[in-house]
This record gives sequence, C-alpha cells and structure tokens, in this order.
Amino acid sequence: FPYTTLFRSPIFVGPYAGTGGLADRISISGLNPYNPFGIDLNASSNLGWVTRRPLEAGPRVFDQNVDTYYFGTGFRGNFNAFGSEYSWDVNYVNSANKATQQFTGGYNIGNVGIALGDPAVCAQVPNCVPLDLFGGQGRQITPEMLKFISATQIDRSEEDLKIYSANITGHPFSIQDRPVGIAIGAEHRLYKGDFSPDPLRTEGLSQDSLAFPVDASYRVNEAYAEISAPVLPTLGASGAVRFSDYSNFGSTTTYKLGLRWQPVDDFALRGTYSTGFRA
Repeated sequence: FPYTTLFRSPIFVGPYAGTGGLADRISISGLNPYNPFGIDLNASSNLGWVTRRPLEAGPRVFDQNVDTYYFGTGFRGNFNAFGSEYSWDVNYVNSANKATQQFTGGYNIGNVGIALGDPAVCAQVPNCVPLDLFGGQGRQITPEMLKFISATQIDRSEEDLKIYSANITGHPFSIQDRPVGIAIGAEHRLYKGDFSPDPLRTEGLSQDSLAFPVDASYRVNEAYAEISAPVLPTLGASGAVRFSDYSNFGSTTTYKLGLRWQPVDDFALRGTYSTGFRA
C-alpha cells in the first residue's frame, strides 16, 4: 500500500539537528557560494544548525508491498492398542511474509555534506553542484541540486515459520467405569527472518535510522503429556507437563495440576496450580 504525507522532508545539518547520525557532524565551507557568512561553519565550534524544507522536492512517499501466504496440511486417524482406541494426528504448517518498502522524497546525507563543503571537492564528484540552504523559500533549490542530494531508499524483509506437530489422545483404562484420558504430543518450530536495509541506512547516509542486515533463525522443540483421571466418585484430578527447548537460550519445563470436586449435580468446585514462562 502507498502512503503519502503532505509534508516535504526537511534537511537539518549541524549538531542541533539531533539525528544522532552524519547530519549532526556536517560542516559548511566558507567557500560555498551560498554561505552568507563567508567563513567555515564547523559542527564542532560555531555551527548550531541550518535547516531548509525543500518544497521543490515534492512529498515524501512510502510505498510498501507485502506478500503473505499460509499453507497447512495433515493426517489424522485412529488405532487400537491393548483394547483401547486412540486418535492421532500429524500436521505441517508453513507461513511466510515478504515485504518491500520504498521511500522516496528523502536525501542522501553524505551527498548533502559534499554539496555544502568545498566547491573544489564537489566539482570532482559526478553531478555534484554546491547546495543552497540559506535562500529560504524565496530562492529555489535548483533541480540540479535536488538531483544530487535526492535518494530513493528500499528496505526488504522476510519472515518464515515452519511447524511440524504430532498428537495422540485416548482412554487407556477406566477407574470405577469412568475413563482416564491421556494426551501426548510433540512439536518442532523453525523461525527464520532476514532484513535487508537500503545501503544508505547501513552506511549512515540516510535520514532514517541506522540499520544493519539480519539473517538469522532459531528453533523450538517441545513435548507434552496430559492426563485426566477420576479419583473418587465426586473428585477428579488432572495434570500436564510440557518441556520446551529453545536453540537460542536453553530449555525449561512447565506443569499444571488441577482438582475438581462435584458432590451434587448442580454444584462443583475447581482449583488449578500451574507454572509458565514467556519467551
């Protein structure tokens, strides 16, 4: 989806810009033909900031294209063992998300610094012309100036998740004609992600935040077991345990215990104690 803001991207240079990046360290040469002071304006000494919002450059436009897909399949069935019937299922899920974001209406801060510097250095760089940030809206930034400092930024990202799981449920035996239920299962999850920021961001030349490429993955293996059993004619108990192993930080075990007391049909009390964690 495209997103357009009515505001034009401003240009801030000097330590008061507060970007935390290259723009804070840019100085303006006293030889720049548009510098009205005729002296070097140094970010380390006598320069606070200079700013200009180039209306001539047009609006900022963010255009994002996102493709998402999900695929899931599996099998299920029944089998008998030791006189009891069990249900089983195995499953596979794959989901992915790919995104491309294009930002136009921004600037290459490195080129801004060159265009504000010594004109002799600028003359050695293809398409470079000295930049005018001092004229206000009454003196236009020329198309040649904009061509050298304007930049299109493209970021790409992709996330992928694969899940393999298997489960078995059944009633292996009964207590006082009341069935005992069990469930066991296992799951494997594989997470992958990569982010490819525009070279302007990795080199610190973008108005956007500094960013670095990422290409990483981690996996999770889990297994669980659950049981629900009658203890007395009016009392039932349940329990569950889950083991989780994360490739990026380690493993943990959580569990749950519960009781349910129902002395009459219309009244019951239930209590549960459980542990958990958040990854």
